[in-house]
Amino acid sequence: MDFLLLGPLELRDGDRELTVTGRKERLLLLDLLLHANAPVPRDRLVDDLWEEEPPATAADALYVYVSHLRGIVGREALRTRGSGYELAVDPGRLDVQRFEQRARSGREALEAGGAEQAAAILREALALWRGPAFGDLADARFAQPAAAALEAQRLTVLEDRIDADLALGEFAQVGAELEALVGEHPLRERLWGQLMHALYAAGRQSEALDAYRRARRSLVEERGLEPGPALRQIEQAILRQDPSLIPAVPSSSRRVSGVRRPATPLIGRERELVRLCELLRDPDVALVTLTGTGGIGKTRLALEAAERLAGDFPDGVCFVELAAITDPALVLPTVAQALGLQVDADPGLALGEHLAGLGLLLVLDNFENVLEAAPALGELLAAAPRLKLLVTSVAALRIVSEHDFSLPPLDLPTPGAHADQAALAAVPAVEMFVNRARAVRDDFALSPENAEAVAEVCRRLEGLPLAIELAAARVRLLPPPELLARLTSRLDLLTDGARDAPERQRTIRAAIDWSYRLLEADEQLLFSRLGVFVGGATLEAIETVCDEVATLDAIASLVDKRLLGRWGDRAPRFVMLETLREYALEQSAASGETEALRRRHTRYFLEFARGIEEGLGGPEQGRLMERLEADHANLRAAIAAAVAAGDGESAVGLAAALRRFWQVHGHVDEGLRALESVADAFPDAPPLDRNKVLNGAGVLLGERGEYAASRARFEEALAVAREIGDHRRTAVALSNLGNISLYEGDLDAAYAMYREALGIYEQLGEQVNQAVALENIGLVELARGEPEQAVATFETGLARAEAGQAPHEAASVSIPLARARLTAGELDRPRELLISALVTLQELGDPHKSAECMEAFANVALAEQRPADAAALLGAAAALRRSIGAVRHGDQRGWYETTVERVRGALGDEAYAAGTARGRALSVEEAVALCAELSGRPAATA
Repeated sequence: MDFLLLGPLELRDGDRELTVTGRKERLLLLDLLLHANAPVPRDRLVDDLWEEEPPATAADALYVYVSHLRGIVGREALRTRGSGYELAVDPGRLDVQRFEQRARSGREALEAGGAEQAAAILREALALWRGPAFGDLADARFAQPAAAALEAQRLTVLEDRIDADLALGEFAQVGAELEALVGEHPLRERLWGQLMHALYAAGRQSEALDAYRRARRSLVEERGLEPGPALRQIEQAILRQDPSLIPAVPSSSRRVSGVRRPATPLIGRERELVRLCELLRDPDVALVTLTGTGGIGKTRLALEAAERLAGDFPDGVCFVELAAITDPALVLPTVAQALGLQVDADPGLALGEHLAGLGLLLVLDNFENVLEAAPALGELLAAAPRLKLLVTSVAALRIVSEHDFSLPPLDLPTPGAHADQAALAAVPAVEMFVNRARAVRDDFALSPENAEAVAEVCRRLEGLPLAIELAAARVRLLPPPELLARLTSRLDLLTDGARDAPERQRTIRAAIDWSYRLLEADEQLLFSRLGVFVGGATLEAIETVCDEVATLDAIASLVDKRLLGRWGDRAPRFVMLETLREYALEQSAASGETEALRRRHTRYFLEFARGIEEGLGGPEQGRLMERLEADHANLRAAIAAAVAAGDGESAVGLAAALRRFWQVHGHVDEGLRALESVADAFPDAPPLDRNKVLNGAGVLLGERGEYAASRARFEEALAVAREIGDHRRTAVALSNLGNISLYEGDLDAAYAMYREALGIYEQLGEQVNQAVALENIGLVELARGEPEQAVATFETGLARAEAGQAPHEAASVSIPLARARLTAGELDRPRELLISALVTLQELGDPHKSAECMEAFANVALAEQRPADAAALLGAAAALRRSIGAVRHGDQRGWYETTVERVRGALGDEAYAAGTARGRALSVEEAVALCAELSGRPAATA
């Protein structure tokens, strides 16, 4: 059995992977592996893994986990020794051991002058790493020293491998890698020295000396120390142009043919380039297919990989361009021609014989036109065991030996990132834009005036390199803000490619045309229909809306050809880049299908939203809300399409079904605009849906503090409910009108309406709505100064919410109940009520109620003599309310103002301001963790 420790913890028994899932089990296994073949005392294992448990309980838990692990690794592998446990591991079965052995061998070969051998061995050592040492277990206290030691060892081996590459003359390739490494490890002098060596040997003496100045600046600023003797010696060797800095390179170490030197530097792809090169250096990998949509940068990355890998293949690299070939039978003859072979009869046989003993990397570019030739590549690999293939293609080849390397878009700036221009300039998509813009305007630079527009252009273009390159070329005429304003039609704007680029790369439309023409007729039709979805769709939605062409095979083909992305495993969604979607919409318009598609799309999402509406308020509310959030863009589009078509029944039906989602998930402004617009545009809509829309608009107006407008909408909703004789909707409108009276201080009117609503709910037998009414009645009793009566009312409401399995209402009524009990001097029960409510509200995604809960927790902090934390929670709650445009209602102001006065009094004005500022800077997760701490429950539990 192999035990793999470098990266995520894994076990392998031959070809089988054995899974250890629980964190405690994996921590236990890691602890035993770190002391392999030596007994580990049970007491120490208990201390390491169960610090929060009493010793007796922890010892019992340890026994359970050991028993479970024995069932996985085998009883003979996990033994009891004295008062501890021992994991028996055969020498050489741990990847840590294999790594250390290869590291020693590689260094010995390097010191003996065998640079080629050393480079190969050290690459094998580094290939054993699949991520940080111990993966997500590296934060364990007992594992941290070992993880740090292994990381230091990895860096040393990496430096050894770079020395071997420098000895082989790979100056340009290593230089690019070292630039990234010194950024990650600015205090490692050996890396700086290697970078200086590589730059000088590549003919870049001034840049090598600049690297020394950068190294010195880092060391002086961070450590207060000048560079060491080794780094100073390299600087002096460069200044005197020491010939030993450029070693004699073995003539057999590289031979590259057919690789055109790219006209522009590779930007933002170092991570992918390193991964791709590591994969091609893996002795078990024979074929890598670099896949991705048109314009994603496959060819450019393949060219860079070919350059970097030239020294790894004794017989060199050969690059073969296949874009002009459409006949699969011509692939092998074209390859033979590129290799300089004269083939008269069987090209496969001739190539196999020629390549049989060669260690060659063969790069085949643009294979998507000739996918039927893929089996011939498999035969070629069988005949030539030392051959490696790197293929670029829109779609995977789907042959046995293939490793599919899907190329993602460039990393994008996050919203708001433009504030830090230095950080923004380092984002790959922005770096590419700036680089290409400078090619057409040498004075172009990021500035406070254009940074936000540049960042948004990159986001709009979704990190697609060709699109960014074409957009940047427009800077010759348009400043970035105007360029952004014109990006409504990407396909028409992005048409300024280089004249010497292939035709398919001169415009974004041509790049997509290239991929579209490769599709079968039914795949083209499905692709065009998929443009109706905004933000992707589930398989069910695609099959329903796209009708007969939405077969699993056709969908899979679009995914394979990178015209459709697949996200998630449990509930997968299929997503199209917006640039591709724009093209798809053009195709559906050309075929005359647009209106029919939009009707089917609207009808599907109307039924989808109505189906979810029925489950809101129940135990599945959180999951259902997330489903609506995932399709929020589609729901917006469906409402807009229904309004544009004059389809009032669908528009009002959708808004009615979504009213609670908009409220609970904090989409106050957006929801209000939608509800108000359909209420005014379609007064003759079905009355039940109209009632819901009017009520929803009233709720969101109330959230914003617009009480007069809110009351008017609730009164309209009440009139409609009474007109159609719907008692339940009548009670809802009465409750909401009571809320407005409560916010405005008219307690008698509020109480009367709440009692009337409660009576209706009792007649209907609706426990959950009874809980809502009881919460409201309790709030009036609190405002009247009747805390004991209010507590009794809230407790009854909580019991009915729980009986009705309504987690949201249970959380809602728990907050005022906790406040009332805190006022009475209790602490334990309020803490339990509040943390339970906050956890539920976070799961359900209700930011408004979460803010109310945090304000209540400020009083818990005061009771715990932690006024600074109380101030932070008030600040966090204020930031959360502001993020959704919600206000604090009148019934909460007295309580809130009293809390503020108490906190300010405990801290003083200056400390109070600092505390609330700290709270405003907290993330929601950090604020919740603080509440969990105050409740006495671990943050992870919360």
